[in-house]
Amino acid sequence: MCGATFGKTGRHNRSKVCHVPCTRVNCTREKRGAGSSGSNRNASDRMAFPTPVLSGTLGFFFGCLFLLGIMKAGQLSGSLSKDNTGIGFTVVITSAFSMWLLWAMAWFHQWHPLITPEFP
Repeated sequence: MCGATFGKTGRHNRSKVCHVPCTRVNCTREKRGAGSSGSNRNASDRMAFPTPVLSGTLGFFFGCLFLLGIMKAGQLSGSLSKDNTGIGFTVVITSAFSMWLLWAMAWFHQWHPLITPEFP
């Protein structure tokens, strides 16, 4: 086990010096040389698509399908005409896409916020 403390957060305390080599899987402290290319990284260090974005996108997609099913059921039951159903399909798809786009932009803007401007 790593000699550094993990504290309340369960994260590796980088300010402490490990006296024993780290054996934790999620420990980000690696002993690399100055010229190391980083080829000894494990699979969790690679970039991946964020899971909350995928689950949120699937939620909006299935919510849209549910509302389209309600519109189609209204048409089949005779309470909505074909024209009203077509307008309903357009409204549902347009509003679902707009809400998803607003949600996705808000999520991505909060993912890695730019606290201060960086000038070249």
